[in-house]
Amino acid sequence: PSASSSDATNKPSAPPRTSRLRGFYKLSIEERLAEVQRFAGLNEDEVAALRGVDSERLNQANRMIENVAGLFHLPVGFGANFQIDGRDVLVPMVIEEPSVVAACSNAARLLRSGDGIITDATAPEMIGQIQLCDVPDVEAARAAILANSDRLVGLANEGHPRLMARGGGARSIEARIIAESEIGPMLIVHIVVDVCDAMGANLVNSMAERLAEECETLTGGSAYLRILSNLADRCLIRAVGRVHVDQLARPGLGYSGRDVAIRIERASVFAEVDPYRAATHNKGIMNGIDAFLLATGQDWRAVEAGAHAYAAQNGHYSAMATGRVEGDELVGRIEVPMQVGIVGGVTKVHPVVKVLLKVVNASTATDIGRIAASVGLAQNMAAIMALATEGIQRGHMSLHARNIAAAVGAKGSEIDRVVAEMIRRSSISHDSAAEVLRDTQGARLPASGKVPPLSIEELRQVRDTHWPAIENLIADLLPRPDKASEGQLALSRVFWYQLGTGGKRLRAVIPLVVYKAFGGDPADAVPLAAAIEVLHNATLVHKDAADRLRQRRGHDTAWVRFGQDQAVTAGDAMLF
Repeated sequence: PSASSSDATNKPSAPPRTSRLRGFYKLSIEERLAEVQRFAGLNEDEVAALRGVDSERLNQANRMIENVAGLFHLPVGFGANFQIDGRDVLVPMVIEEPSVVAACSNAARLLRSGDGIITDATAPEMIGQIQLCDVPDVEAARAAILANSDRLVGLANEGHPRLMARGGGARSIEARIIAESEIGPMLIVHIVVDVCDAMGANLVNSMAERLAEECETLTGGSAYLRILSNLADRCLIRAVGRVHVDQLARPGLGYSGRDVAIRIERASVFAEVDPYRAATHNKGIMNGIDAFLLATGQDWRAVEAGAHAYAAQNGHYSAMATGRVEGDELVGRIEVPMQVGIVGGVTKVHPVVKVLLKVVNASTATDIGRIAASVGLAQNMAAIMALATEGIQRGHMSLHARNIAAAVGAKGSEIDRVVAEMIRRSSISHDSAAEVLRDTQGARLPASGKVPPLSIEELRQVRDTHWPAIENLIADLLPRPDKASEGQLALSRVFWYQLGTGGKRLRAVIPLVVYKAFGGDPADAVPLAAAIEVLHNATLVHKDAADRLRQRRGHDTAWVRFGQDQAVTAGDAMLF
């Protein structure tokens, strides 16, 4: 072979990429990030996006789960207009899907016109299961378990004095026979536990573990699984909401209120009898419920699993929520199992969850369940109303269009213009958004494609017109010395002295004229102009102090007038 081909043949190859990372769990967060970066070939910007900007949040996350190497952020929205059991509630919702929060808020507005949403709840009882196999006589074993149920309840409660003190604890013992299976007959022991305000998983699991050996002794069988069930059919929340049919009218689409109510009822019945439709119907309900549960630190996966299992409890998967026309009202009803809590999990650990629980102001776990069911009911009503009248595209896609507009490069007010034009054209897509954006940007420039230069006099006119608004905005943030509090006074004096030494205010004028050149109202750019002016003066204060410059604009510099310490600190304050 030639020398060149030999060199290519002998060139060392890159080591094979492997996810077998020994001791990965022992590494620090930064070391894990480095491993992920090597594995995936991430650049520094991608690593920074994964790491996030809040090191304390990252450390908190590292205490919550294993192998942490980054943070993932989702929007927090708030469902407005909710009135639940006579109490106004602002509902936090964590979700990435557009239209969910808006739809919930709109339906809640309709539902509050009467008595709002009314709920009721069963006791917060969860079920723990003990699986007994190889039982010699399952009927006799079942009888033995039931005969000793009181003793088993007492044994289960022995290890949980705090739960008992709060009024909770094991309530009863049940036994179910599964006569036929691939592994033979089984006896399943159920422990029914009132978990009070806890989510309950750890409590119930520990009780099942505690009773397993005694159940083996009573039945002669062998205990295998000992764990709670997420089919929380003893912990149910029901919610009812009513809307007068007149409020449902859609004259723009040619529908009276009664027309809309009847269409909603027919859509509801469709979901009740057809599992294919029920799956989508229920997915919409869980859009709202899951978003609220995630915001309040609940195990939303457990609730999701239990809700779908409950929807199929009769052997036919059906709708979780229904809508019926009753007289002059559309009545929505929902019944869902709700395994939630305000004690345990991440409710006391996650900083945002703690804030959102304060917003909700729930005093019991049942309060959380009532709100969750209400959100599911509102979301269902909004979704069916849209589907049964205008269709999914008009409402959902108009909100989704904002994401599309941003994805093609639209910014600020451009997004609204692009969205409005796409809706007008009935064409919501990336190609359509890009075309509208090009048209919008091109329309702002003169026919030549160039912006004519501004004269000095025109620049002065822009400055003189808008400087009072800029100065007033700055004064709101950095009060003048005569209005500053004692703690602000020293910094305020330095800043307003610096600003009062004059200058052309050119940095403040530039964003105004650029904004105007692109078709905007310069008044809208006043906050940016103010920020740039403050930033500019902060750099001057620091530069003068660092360079020991004693005069600027014909005046003593700030450090000469007020001293090095105060000047530098004031410059820092201006930057902040």
